[in-house]
Amino acid sequence: MNPSTTLRTALVLSLAISSAAAQSIMSQHGEVVLACGESAPGIPGFNIYSASAFSFGSPVIDQNGTILVQARLDPTGIDDRAIFIGRNASDMQLVVQSNTNVAGLPAGTTLRSSSTSSGSGLENDPIISPFNEILLFGSRIYDATTPTNTPTTSDSALFWGPVGAIQLLAREGTQVSALPAGNLFGSVSLSRQYYKINSGGVAVFPTDLQNATSADDAVLLTGSPGALIVVAREGDPAPLAGLNWAAASGGTMSFLVGINDLGDIVFSPKVSGPGVTTANDYVMATYQAGGGTTIWAREGDQAPGMPAGTVLSGAPSTTSANWNNTGQTVISWAMDDGGVSVTSLNDQALWVGGIAGMSMVVREGDPTGLPGGETFGVFNNNSVKMNENGTFAFYCTLRDASGGSLPTTNDSAMVTGTPGNWTFLLREGEIVPEIAPSTNGPWTANSVTGQTNLNSRGQLLFNQTCNDGPNNLTHYLVYTPGLGLQVAFNATASYTTALGTGTATTSISNAGTQGNSDGGPLWLNNAGDFAFRTSIDSGVVAAIVRGHAGRLHGTPASIDSAAGGTHSFTVAAGAAGANNLYAILGTQSGTRPGTVLPTFGPMTIPLNFDAYTTLTVNFFNSPLYTNTLWFTDGNGDSTASFSLPPATGLTGVLHHAVVGLDLNLMETFVSAPVALRVN
Repeated sequence: MNPSTTLRTALVLSLAISSAAAQSIMSQHGEVVLACGESAPGIPGFNIYSASAFSFGSPVIDQNGTILVQARLDPTGIDDRAIFIGRNASDMQLVVQSNTNVAGLPAGTTLRSSSTSSGSGLENDPIISPFNEILLFGSRIYDATTPTNTPTTSDSALFWGPVGAIQLLAREGTQVSALPAGNLFGSVSLSRQYYKINSGGVAVFPTDLQNATSADDAVLLTGSPGALIVVAREGDPAPLAGLNWAAASGGTMSFLVGINDLGDIVFSPKVSGPGVTTANDYVMATYQAGGGTTIWAREGDQAPGMPAGTVLSGAPSTTSANWNNTGQTVISWAMDDGGVSVTSLNDQALWVGGIAGMSMVVREGDPTGLPGGETFGVFNNNSVKMNENGTFAFYCTLRDASGGSLPTTNDSAMVTGTPGNWTFLLREGEIVPEIAPSTNGPWTANSVTGQTNLNSRGQLLFNQTCNDGPNNLTHYLVYTPGLGLQVAFNATASYTTALGTGTATTSISNAGTQGNSDGGPLWLNNAGDFAFRTSIDSGVVAAIVRGHAGRLHGTPASIDSAAGGTHSFTVAAGAAGANNLYAILGTQSGTRPGTVLPTFGPMTIPLNFDAYTTLTVNFFNSPLYTNTLWFTDGNGDSTASFSLPPATGLTGVLHHAVVGLDLNLMETFVSAPVALRVN
């Protein structure tokens, strides 16, 4: 048997075997996308490097569930990095390989550095637009024949485009077309923290400038190849009388860089000029495509809704994952009134803001609504999230009713919800019943410090370290409104592969809190699909895996149209959906804005009804769509399938969703859409 086939089979089997004990989402429904030791897709003679957990970068995923990831290759050398795109093992394809030329670069200049060792050049932070599969990534560049063509002042670049049409967006040392002659790109950041792209292919990124002074060498740019424009440049007039833009630090215009699908950009630079000090130089600003820039909040300004003299203090804190198509974001920002009534026990607040203004969400010292009378303590700045529907999530410390300290064994919690309607998902010191007990007993939550990842459906994915007495292990949990808390990945689950055996979750790597242009994290989409890298056996083996959280699961994620195949559904409606009639419907024309039908009650079905929807209805419970109009069991579960005959000519992305119905055909629940690509 082919070694890569053996490896993949072992990985998939191990996921299935571990499900009996762990019952995590990944153990039941996870798919292995790429694994160490496999043949590299589209690159004959190369395998995925198998001697390190760092064989992969952290993957990102778009709104249709397509995954983009950089991988290390074997044999090693100047061409041992590549970027791959796809949905599962059957359709992963090569985007670009290191030491190759890309359109826009001179002949002989390739994606690599001057080093001849492994790992040179192609960076591991590629990103993908929410829709339309437009990519953005950075790389070192080098001309091995004529090294003087790529000096250190001209050896980094950003690249843009769909697969098969990648082109140069910006190159260090070349003219910035949006600026007067002589303004050259400085070092181009190769980290996804600093560059973003929306579904229309509009990118945004900061850069420093060559041939400029320290007073005007930072700029924020937006656009596409050949059509870049300036959002803000250090030293240029800001939209505050008599003041200029200033860099957040050095040659970086803003550490916060976010763009939505409208092309609106949020950033947080500084201003300079008369009366500006370190106590009032930070601002929150929004650039509107074709409409200019608005500064809508400034350090030192009066805090909205607070008594006169209470001002915003220090730097605002937020992430690009909070910037969505409503043009709003959530911010952690402290206050100060000179000690009149604002103290260290109530000086931090969370705010929601945009060009229409800013209002408070919750403040340190506010009541939590917990039965013990606890109050909110300190909010972790990096954890604060908000989606486009006005749901928030964060973790924080807790205090007693009078603001005093609680025992350090139960003074932190993970929270989601809306102002005055908070749900405490997890509290330090409490047993986590969703995680199956070990032989030592139940798992108890340690200090709540997990990374919060929130999507537009209010699903919250986070990691949590728990103990069963002698052991401390990190589990991944997911909260879905209506389903409650579930285990996404159980730290006691193990993989057995041809290359190693061991537990995996302590070495999970994801794309962090950076967001896409659709108001969510880069590795969790709004349908509940997620992707991450996991290492096995202390890093001997690594794999890219995908999962899905919600009431409907579907595998595999893609089917070959010529060969045909079966897409298997699992309905997991939970206890509230037990013994419930359900229908699985589909669409070929997307999930937004969705459909509301009077027949099905007031809920929006996340499918745009079309001819394919009619097909799924007309062929309920047929050989084509088995069990797609049926009943859940006493646990709210059921199985169904879609069987695609060979050579139908059907291609593209299909979406399916499950709708729960009562006997009057009124909706009782609706799932997130599950995507299937037919290639």
